[in-house]
Amino acid sequence: IISTKIETDIKKNLKFELRDYQIKAINRFNYYINDYPKRLSPAHLYFQMATGSGKTLVMAANILQLYKKGYRNFVFITTLENILIKTKENFINKSSENYKYLFSNTINIEGSELEIKEVKNFKNTSETDINIHFTSIHSLHSSMKQPSEYGLSEDDFVNKDIVMIMDESHHINVETKKNNQLEIFNNWESTIGQLLEANPMNFLIEY
Repeated sequence: IISTKIETDIKKNLKFELRDYQIKAINRFNYYINDYPKRLSPAHLYFQMATGSGKTLVMAANILQLYKKGYRNFVFITTLENILIKTKENFINKSSENYKYLFSNTINIEGSELEIKEVKNFKNTSETDINIHFTSIHSLHSSMKQPSEYGLSEDDFVNKDIVMIMDESHHINVETKKNNQLEIFNNWESTIGQLLEANPMNFLIEY
């Protein structure tokens, strides 16, 4: 039975009220990461939510839930530049005039305050804050093939427990079919798959 109540640590750290179906999705995720007996390692999950249904708020709640499980490092991935810009504002910019910051102005988990920080890699990230790397799937794929000193590398996904959040993941399929670029799509899929499998504690969540 999935609870209809939202966990206090999640509710108080989100700026907006959750709808019933969002609460249901968040609580199903909570059950999977905490109680589901057949949970896979690494984990690969998919949220199927329509545009305009508030999936980014669910995403924010999922980040807080995973923080409580010990995760500190997140990679936000999309194919769309406008989504990348919007989500960065939603997650990072408390004073944004064009987008809605989704978290409470002060985030407090189990009595400790924390910040949400944008990072280029996970080499020296905070162990008390939420660290997010924002990237397009094209850039992520390129970074893995040609790593740079200050960018992400496969070592980040081996040595750290990483959560990959892929937004609008269906657009990869659309772009592939439109351009008939199956080889490119397979490369993207292969890159994501390799990064997921690099550490049994890694997560891939598609929305």
